[in-house]
Amino acid sequence: MKRIKTVVAAFTLVMAANAQDSGFSAGLAVSLPMGDFGDVFSVGVGPSVGYDREAGDKGLLGIDLSYLFHGGAEETITKCKTLSVVGHYKYFISDIREGLYLAPLLGWSAVTYHFEFEIPGLISYSNDESTGGLTFGAGVGYFVNERIDLGLNYTIIRATDDGDATASAGESSTSLGALGIRAAYCF
Repeated sequence: MKRIKTVVAAFTLVMAANAQDSGFSAGLAVSLPMGDFGDVFSVGVGPSVGYDREAGDKGLLGIDLSYLFHGGAEETITKCKTLSVVGHYKYFISDIREGLYLAPLLGWSAVTYHFEFEIPGLISYSNDESTGGLTFGAGVGYFVNERIDLGLNYTIIRATDDGDATASAGESSTSLGALGIRAAYCF
């Protein structure tokens, strides 16, 4: 039994030592839809994971994946999910992984929602719809210490019916804006 505890302790120490330089992060993301997006959907909350790698003396190049759950702001919209894969470059004002940083954002997002419509005694209809496309924006953040990263961003999803961010003849498109907050623990 003592050998098992020793092996587990040694494995834990080795993993912890290697994880310090890995650049992975995990945390919680909150999104407040703005404009027309905010008229239809309420605040979204969900998990967020990311990976950063040093790029130059003052920057981190990375990617974040978030999966947010929104409620409906209208009676017909009952739920919504947003999946986003967004790349960033965090430029630090002082030293890397210390203090304030600025970050341009570019990626792709998908928005899936469920709606229900009913006129009692006449019609009842429900369906799932989805849209998505190119996501871009800007963010600002602050590393409280080497482990805690707090960020604020504004993103726009250039949403089209086929999700490719280009509106061809007759295809509808819209811009879905959101103010986001991310709090993450860096490994």
